[in-house]
Amino acid sequence: MQVVRYKQGKHTFEVGCKVGSVMKYRKTGQGQLNDILITKDIWKDIKKADRASEHELEDSFGKIPHDEMLKAILEKGHLQLTDGERKEILEKKRNEIINYIHKYYIDPKTKTMIPVARIDNALNEVKARIDPDIATETQVQEILKKLPGVLTLKRAEITGVVKTTHQFIANVTGVFKRYNIAIRQEHFSSEGAEFSISMVPGDYDKVISDLNTATKGEFDFAVDGQGGSGGHVEESPGGKKGGRGGGRGGRGGRGEAPAKTEKAPTSPRTTETAKPEKAPTAKPESSPPPKSEAQHPPQNAGRGGRGGRAGQDGDAGRGRGGRRK
Repeated sequence: MQVVRYKQGKHTFEVGCKVGSVMKYRKTGQGQLNDILITKDIWKDIKKADRASEHELEDSFGKIPHDEMLKAILEKGHLQLTDGERKEILEKKRNEIINYIHKYYIDPKTKTMIPVARIDNALNEVKARIDPDIATETQVQEILKKLPGVLTLKRAEITGVVKTTHQFIANVTGVFKRYNIAIRQEHFSSEGAEFSISMVPGDYDKVISDLNTATKGEFDFAVDGQGGSGGHVEESPGGKKGGRGGGRGGRGGRGEAPAKTEKAPTSPRTTETAKPEKAPTAKPESSPPPKSEAQHPPQNAGRGGRGGRAGQDGDAGRGRGGRRK
């Protein structure tokens, strides 16, 4: 039997449960009371068989059905764990702590993430006490105080500038609050707002996804220290990257802008208009001139076209060759 103890007001109540049934009920939220409880009796001390009175129950819970009282005790009460359950819960909480440190802290010398095995060994060395009922983040802060000299680490962070339009400022700041993102600086203009922020790397993918949803893609996130020398790289899901000084993606991380088409440089020389070349004129076939005139034609002898074109100086030409009369 497992006992669930619950304190309400000045009274403490106990119920007896079947082994393992309460853990299953709390994980799934499903199950019948008869399958969980050994009996529906509510006790002040189950070992002494000291049953709670109706007056005591009503004084603590008010006038509600008996089954509702039982559910309140099962859901909120402290469960006395079996050895197997305690070991399982402690191991789960320990792994949460190790993974948290692995995810959010780096080695300050190498700037790399710390291996899980190394963190596990460090916890063993400092004899870290794990409490399954205390939040992981709270326990990490206490453990970190014991690690100097055993494991050197530094909390990693991403810094950058988020830009958006006036329409989505409230949505963007809502995402910041959800992930506990620190706003180091903010600037408002006629176009919208710019927020200089710092955040843990482990939340990066979720933050980008939520910003994309909250702004319908209308945002820029320029991450410091990435990209070219001294440049800022914009990053957002789906290949939405760009960079200052290296070509930025459109608002909300749209794709790279197409390269500008540049006109070919104009030669400084004065451009001259080329004179059109005359098409070569085919020479008409001519009959051989008479022997007496073949070698030394008269100066004014004109060449007649086909059908007798006029020769030079008004001399008439006739037929092929245009011989002068």
